[in-house]
Amino acid sequence: SEMCIRDRYQRRVRGRVVAELLNNSTTPEVVSKISQVVLIAPAIGGSNVLTLPDRLKNIPYLVFWAQDDPVVPATRLWELKQVFPQLEEVLLKKKDFSGVSEDLSTADYLLHTPELLLKDLFMEKVAEFLTSHTQ
Repeated sequence: SEMCIRDRYQRRVRGRVVAELLNNSTTPEVVSKISQVVLIAPAIGGSNVLTLPDRLKNIPYLVFWAQDDPVVPATRLWELKQVFPQLEEVLLKKKDFSGVSEDLSTADYLLHTPELLLKDLFMEKVAEFLTSHTQ
């Protein structure tokens, strides 16, 4: 089944909150139901991920990130790869955004939301990921 965590205003919950939720979901029943995680430019690292139960460190993760993300640097991807051995990445370069109508030269913060700018690519990659890791 598919799960999307949203806050009370129906906005997607960001990486740090997901890490907190995963860390607080340590009952075996809850942990056993989490089989894949998709993250977008997650602002997580350090103790947020190091304290995750081993079971949650060893499931498939898909991470979307714009190489030039001005909000959360993509250099943090290396740290996540050290914690999540099954991490798959989609690292987007400026040329990937060439067909986007928004002017990224004046609104580069939009690079932090590649799932909104490149919806078709995002949906395609998520569908491939979920299909390839269905248990």
